[in-house]
Amino acid sequence: QLLAAVRCCVLSPDDLKQAEAEGWNPSHCKPLNPDNEATMLSALEQLLHAMLQAYPTTLEEDEDMMQDSNESIGTLLALRFRMGQKRMLQRTIATIQRMAGANGG
Repeated sequence: QLLAAVRCCVLSPDDLKQAEAEGWNPSHCKPLNPDNEATMLSALEQLLHAMLQAYPTTLEEDEDMMQDSNESIGTLLALRFRMGQKRMLQRTIATIQRMAGANGG
């Protein structure tokens, strides 16, 4: 559903005309055309990179902090949660890059 939503967000005027002519239903999660798909993947990758960069620390810095035995249990739990979010974003970015590569992007 996320891919379908981003496909709609990046529709060009020509894509919109094509979608209307073909009766394209974005909720079916099917790509409209290769150009729209490439634009969607690029936009989604940029968004995920921005989300990753919005954190005040890198994953490596968080890992170093986890090794610090002076941190409170609450801080360690928060770090573990934040590290999980960052790993998920990194895996999702890698998946999008593979999808873009498979689509010739």
